[in-house]
Amino acid sequence: MKILRENALVIEDETMIKNLIQKVLVNNDFKNVFVAESGEEALEILNNEDIKFITCDITLPDIFGVDLIKKIREINKHAEIIVLSAISDEILSKPLKQYDIHSFILKGHLVKDLNAILENDVLVG
Repeated sequence: MKILRENALVIEDETMIKNLIQKVLVNNDFKNVFVAESGEEALEILNNEDIKFITCDITLPDIFGVDLIKKIREINKHAEIIVLSAISDEILSKPLKQYDIHSFILKGHLVKDLNAILENDVLVG
């Protein structure tokens, strides 16, 4: 699987987590890292930018992450999506399977798992 190190989108409403993901992506040579704190903001960015890589919190203030991912896929069918959650992926894996999610990361393992994904996939740019 190839992850393009071009435009990335971080969808996260928690400032500390958002800043941490942004730092990991910048350190992994992504050209542009856009940030959205809500589903509405994320959809606006997706409608205006060619996003290749997305991290998406499953719990946002204005929309449930699964519903947002469905809308993301209507706009962008090819971006790699990493889903972030504080709850187990077993609960969410069934509804997310249909949207071709790259990976699911528990927030407690965020930096380690995100770095592993970015190091183990073929990064092109």
